[in-house]
Amino acid sequence: MLVHGIWMTGFEMALLGRRLRRQGLPPYRFAYSSLRSHPDHSAAALARFIQRLPEPTVHLVGHSMGGRVIERLLNQQAGNTLLERIGRVVTLGTPFGGSHVDRVLCRTRLSGLLVGQARAVLLNSVPEWRHTPPLGVIAGDHGLGIGLIMPGMPKPHDGTVALCETAIAGATDRLVVHAAHLPMLASHEVATQTAHFLHHGRFA
Repeated sequence: MLVHGIWMTGFEMALLGRRLRRQGLPPYRFAYSSLRSHPDHSAAALARFIQRLPEPTVHLVGHSMGGRVIERLLNQQAGNTLLERIGRVVTLGTPFGGSHVDRVLCRTRLSGLLVGQARAVLLNSVPEWRHTPPLGVIAGDHGLGIGLIMPGMPKPHDGTVALCETAIAGATDRLVVHAAHLPMLASHEVATQTAHFLHHGRFA
């Protein structure tokens, strides 16, 4: 299951999905409105989507804000039978520590248009992974993107999310790749490592 990030539609994860399919991982794509829909509502919609899938075990891959929506889903489903179907989780450039870029954007007059409902997760942090599904964190360090013009942007970063923002205690494994935030979705290395974690619970 692929969950896209802010300002995206899910189409951006198509290449990653095709590569995961070749590894025997069905690439269902979940689309949601990152700006208009509250992350809790998106997480509930994701739960309903998973319930309709035929596979007994569903792995989750979230890019950027998508990883935070997945984390909200796991919070909501604590104690519910749906949680038993969740296998492993991989996040790609997810700001578990909150997003410096979005904090800066929220200080502008266009914050409603640029951040919207996403502020409910992107302005705060999740310091620890307290969920049963194993978590693999992939982060990029090729700082090409909007972060270059953001005052006070922590370094190193992937152009949008700082490495320090992707850190979360309790993760099973962590990998840093030389890729920028959006281009990591086209990275062969990211696809290979994501598939390896979903199959084996560790990065290669």
